[in-house]
Amino acid sequence: MSEIIKISSEVIGTEKTNSVNARELHQVLEIGKDFSNWMNAQINSLGLEKNVDYIVYEVKGNGRPQKEYIITTETAKHISMA
Repeated sequence: MSEIIKISSEVIGTEKTNSVNARELHQVLEIGKDFSNWMNAQINSLGLEKNVDYIVYEVKGNGRPQKEYIITTETAKHISMA
């Protein structure tokens, strides 16, 4: 069975937990909104807490840095069911 979305083990807060890249989840769910607006809406509507439900880091590329969000699998489940 192939994975729909890659699950990795990341430290979120003080604990290592199973997690996924929120941008990949956004793509799999085929959300019509752009990623940054959608992710901010998820954080606000679900009351997600940084370093508890997700971590964020910047990736530098050509142009301005891009924010990447790594979310717990539990958070991904709640977002997917919303």
